[in-house]
Amino acid sequence: MDWSRIETLSEWQLIEPDAPPEEYVYLGQYSLPNYWQGNFPFKFFYYDHHLVIGKKHLAEIPDFDDLSIIRKTVIHSQLEFPIQAARWFVDAIQRCFLPPDDPRAMKSGAMAFLEKVNGEWLHLTRGFHSGGHNIPGYSFANASRRSHKKSLPKKQSLEIGDPEIFGRIDGKPVISPDKFAGFMERIAERYESGEFGPPVPMKIEDSMW
Repeated sequence: MDWSRIETLSEWQLIEPDAPPEEYVYLGQYSLPNYWQGNFPFKFFYYDHHLVIGKKHLAEIPDFDDLSIIRKTVIHSQLEFPIQAARWFVDAIQRCFLPPDDPRAMKSGAMAFLEKVNGEWLHLTRGFHSGGHNIPGYSFANASRRSHKKSLPKKQSLEIGDPEIFGRIDGKPVISPDKFAGFMERIAERYESGEFGPPVPMKIEDSMW
């Protein structure tokens, strides 16, 4: 993949997930067990044709004055995607399980694909520990936006294990309403129905493998 083709956009201002600006529409929340800190869920918001995901966690902060540890709830992460990423994620996961002769399938041997969706590069990568130790899954990332954590790789990403993404029927993966892919599908349907105003169709402008 030619990463030099990706223009990096600035990250947005952090919001307080428990008290977002009034123009942010709350879409729901979802807990991922591999993000264990304090058991705080990810909270999802719609704003200006974007999906904003925020999470808090319980941090342990050293107090050097009295040599103690202060436990404090702080913002853990924030991710920003074009709202069309909700539909793209569901479609992308399904493409991973298409037969290899299907033109929409992930290329044979590929572990990731990258597509420019409504102006921003979205990245889906297979990971062996995305759901925790020895729990395979996927990294869902916006490669166009910098992480708010400067110590981490620049792209904003969410790690999700297979057991959280989809259900299974007869051993085959399916989109289940109580799993993450089903949660994202409901967000996509709400946007596409015009609940938040006239929707902008998903547009795949470029791709890399």
